[in-house]
Amino acid sequence: MDWEAFHLSVSGELAAVKELHSKMQEDIAALQKRVDSVCGHCPWGWAWFQRTCYHFSESTKTWHEAKQFCSDYGAHLVIINTKEEQAFLVKNRTKSRVYWLGLSDKKVENQWFWVDGSPLKLSFWSTGEPNDSSNEDCGTMAIDGRWNDINCYWTDYWICEKAWLC
Repeated sequence: MDWEAFHLSVSGELAAVKELHSKMQEDIAALQKRVDSVCGHCPWGWAWFQRTCYHFSESTKTWHEAKQFCSDYGAHLVIINTKEEQAFLVKNRTKSRVYWLGLSDKKVENQWFWVDGSPLKLSFWSTGEPNDSSNEDCGTMAIDGRWNDINCYWTDYWICEKAWLC
């Protein structure tokens, strides 16, 4: 086989591989949409956002009781990782309620950690918060959507979250 014939053969095979790759990318995108449509359903009463399900409680509990409630449902108190997640929660909560977050400084004062053990990085504290004014070691989302620290033994609504996996 001469060089020109070889080059034409390889060029043809390369074009076929590129076409196959493009088709596979389209198939992957179509399959992802189908997976999202099947997996995009949270349990009844839970809200869906970015492959995560959220439960906004209709009753009040202490922080520890709320944490246990979430655990009983295979979830945890909400951990807010992005501005988009914060905005989703603010938009979807009942406006007149205060909600427990999965955030506390119970182990070391002024060192805030999420219930999964990760340190607080991004925050949305109200002005002057956290202030630990009355043994306040647990984080909440206040009525205005900003965060506040309050006593963990008070009762408030809560938000659970869990990843939705297929």
